Amino acid sequence: MGERNVSEMNAHRFERFRKMDNRGGIEGLPMELLIIVVVATIGMAILVGWMSGIEEPDTFGGISTNMDTIEFKGDEGNANKMTLDDLSIFVYNSKGDGIEGATVMLTGCNIVRTGNDSGTVYGITNAAGMVVFEDLMIGKTVTTSAIGHINVSISSIDYGDHDTYQLTVVF
Repeated sequence: MGERNVSEMNAHRFERFRKMDNRGGIEGLPMELLIIVVVATIGMAILVGWMSGIEEPDTFGGISTNMDTIEFKGDEGNANKMTLDDLSIFVYNSKGDGIEGATVMLTGCNIVRTGNDSGTVYGITNAAGMVVFEDLMIGKTVTTSAIGHINVSISSIDYGDHDTYQLTVVF
């Protein structure tokens, strides 16, 4: 190919490029790119609007009891066991509202229900988030420490498991 043919081909390409129809774009942008940008912007606006309506799920807020510390005093006739009456536990969510239907389980310090030497001590919270345990018995544990703990475990279908509270028992 000669020099002339190459320059004729380049001139032909330039002429074809010059004649392209760019009337559909804004300031030289092709129409397809403009459509993609508009659709992406609308889609992002819809997603942000949808996500702003999502509420944060409730979580456990905490546990409170009517007793923070239990002084162990042996019952009459049995210095190694003590009856514990009316232990109230309140379970609430992050907003401070009581959690209804949560299972509250007590373990540690040989805690049992009076008249039942075995089995798990548990209760279900009422509509106010409260469970009251009556007629419990704790036993003195063989330990070098003068302090024991009753572990309070909470479980709820809507809130999952939560196990962070301990009642202190002073022997």
